Amino acid sequence: MTTPLRVLAVTGASRGIGRAIALRAASEGWAVMVGYRHDAAAADAVVTEIRAGGGEAWARGVDITSPEGSRGVLRRGQ
Repeated sequence: MTTPLRVLAVTGASRGIGRAIALRAASEGWAVMVGYRHDAAAADAVVTEIRAGGGEAWARGVDITSPEGSRGVLRRGQ
């Protein structure tokens, strides 16, 4: 039996409290969508740190200030 994948979307995860939440969640077995609005390089660094620790993560540029921007938060492609 396969354990279901737990996914957590963390907006603002490229720095500060969001980064801390993303790292903690990954250390507890969550797959993490590292959401960022402007700083792709910082988000990629968080993803790299999570993966180096054996976790699963990906970065996604998101703008949750609009309904259109919020809809695709968990889509992994594109």
